[in-house]
Amino acid sequence: MIKQLLTVALLITTLNTQAQSTWGYDKANNADTKCEPCDNFYQFVNGGWKAKNPVPAEYSRYGVFTLIQNRNQDALKGILDNCLSTKQVAGSNAQKLADYYYTVMDTNKLNTDGYTPIKNDLAKIDAIKNLNDYNSYIANMHAKGQGWPFAFYVGADEKNSNMNIGYLAQNGLNLPEKEYYTKTDAKSLEIREAYKVFITKLFTLIGTNETIAVQNATTIVAFETKLAEVSKGAVEMRDPKSMYNVYTLATLQKLTPHFNWTTYFKTLKVVLGKKIIVGAPNYLKGYDAVSAATPLADMKLLLKFNLLTAAANYLSKDFVQANFDFNEKILRGTKKMKPRWKIAVSATDVALGDALGQVYVTKYFPPAAKTKMTELVNNLKIALRENINQLSWMSDSTRINALKKLGTFTTKIGYPDKWKNYATMNVNRSSYWYNSNQAMLYETRRMLAKLGKPVDKTEWGMTTPTVNAYYNPAYNEIVFPAGILQPPFFDLNADDAVNYGGIGGVIGHEMTHGFDDQGAQYDEKGNLNNWFAAADMIKFKEKSKCVINQFNNIVAIDTLKLNGELVVGESIADLGGITIAYAAYKNSLIGKPTPPVLDGFTGDQRFFIGWAQGWCSNELEQSVRLQINTDPHPISRERVNAPLSNNKAFRAAFGCKDGQKMVAPVGKNCEIW
Repeated sequence: MIKQLLTVALLITTLNTQAQSTWGYDKANNADTKCEPCDNFYQFVNGGWKAKNPVPAEYSRYGVFTLIQNRNQDALKGILDNCLSTKQVAGSNAQKLADYYYTVMDTNKLNTDGYTPIKNDLAKIDAIKNLNDYNSYIANMHAKGQGWPFAFYVGADEKNSNMNIGYLAQNGLNLPEKEYYTKTDAKSLEIREAYKVFITKLFTLIGTNETIAVQNATTIVAFETKLAEVSKGAVEMRDPKSMYNVYTLATLQKLTPHFNWTTYFKTLKVVLGKKIIVGAPNYLKGYDAVSAATPLADMKLLLKFNLLTAAANYLSKDFVQANFDFNEKILRGTKKMKPRWKIAVSATDVALGDALGQVYVTKYFPPAAKTKMTELVNNLKIALRENINQLSWMSDSTRINALKKLGTFTTKIGYPDKWKNYATMNVNRSSYWYNSNQAMLYETRRMLAKLGKPVDKTEWGMTTPTVNAYYNPAYNEIVFPAGILQPPFFDLNADDAVNYGGIGGVIGHEMTHGFDDQGAQYDEKGNLNNWFAAADMIKFKEKSKCVINQFNNIVAIDTLKLNGELVVGESIADLGGITIAYAAYKNSLIGKPTPPVLDGFTGDQRFFIGWAQGWCSNELEQSVRLQINTDPHPISRERVNAPLSNNKAFRAAFGCKDGQKMVAPVGKNCEIW
């Protein structure tokens, strides 16, 4: 966190459980000094910690992000325990926090209830007699916040970013990505078999004969495989232009003749307007055809299964265990469930994030933190402006537009200026499933009420204790929740170089997202609108291709390589973010004495250590495989080594030579921003 000296020193002592030196890096415990920094910088900075901290049984990955999350969860637990231990005013945020948290923690009641909380929903599915009933059930389900086999949501129109519009997205697959249904390698076959076991288990838990449950699993996987064939893959969905397909109610109805959209939107109580944006028209068309050709009894099985998967973690321990055995053990390699209180804290944060966040920032994020973070962001903006002005590959017309976009960046730090009002959300101690549905209903109603109205760009997309940050292209904003503004990303007691490398690198990363392969397609108003000169766009794509090629040739585990087209956006942001943060750090030294050498490291070296230690992590093999297949972020090691191998300042700081692993080969050095 970023705080004034006296108060902050006390707070960091309370919250920070990761060893830090006085300058922000614990060389004695964290470094692997037997490793040459120019051979594997990630290992050099983090190898000592990694060797002493294997992944605990309750995690699939364990590192800096986990440590910060754990500290935040400890803080949130204290807040929630206090809510539980004192009498609260009915209808207040504190009462709702206490009751929500209580129902998650009350495992005795959960186990006694079994699947009673969803019996009424199962009965409604059983009562479906025809296609109209089936479609009506889907509409009612969506009105309450669930979203199978497609999702309808409201957000800023990407070609008119000040107004909200409706979007339809594919959402019919329960495996992580479409290729999980079709790959024939041993790992994929193993996962599909385990998936069938998972489906079978859920049906037996509601009293289905096991033989019938096995048949159900076969039916469901076969149907989802057909949906996979018409679904867009993770890389395809990274192209914002291909995801922006304008339909009217009439053309949407023509695309999917077996689904009554007029009834659907009436059930949601929304007026669609002149157009709706469909992300994957071929998916909707394919789903419509497949569902129409599938017996109603089988379609009802699909509804039941999607209800069971949605509800499993909110029911008794046998449902929770079944869900864990597949989604955690099989897909991620996690060996043990987290303590119940951690699950309860996370669930309450998701459901009532602003109510919990208000208390969290009052206790753990004083105003001085926001002031200091604002100063850092402004310094990074100056560095990026200087960078854009010096780019040799960019023409003046494109440069003017790039500077215009940078000049309209909005920055959100710590917490929202305006908190959500939960007055209309009913929370009691009846059941965890009931409360979760009330939370989904509240959010769904809030979202649907925005349709056709001006966008409120003060809203946040994350809760304040979240250990993350983001760039929103439609809002042209960079956002840094209080949860990530802690050591080692930011530590007021640390050396400036480490802070610029840590949180400075994160700030630069989010800024560069505004100019990555996706962000570069949005103008300064947040509209999907090309602002590049044609020749500049060709150069930009060539430079982006360099990044794609670099990651396509990185072996992550065994013979499995990274997917450059999937991670290109995040990797461009890392590449640019480090460059901009380093420039800002050097600017901060103008007129000052040369920073001293600390623990044998110069200021420049400490900057790059600050970046590298933020990505320190141990991961299980299953988790790495899942990430490579589905996640646009590269694996932790390559958040460090790949971009730094392209960075001339890093090479100079550590005296790296051509031919060493941390030096990109001549002609293959990637540089964009």
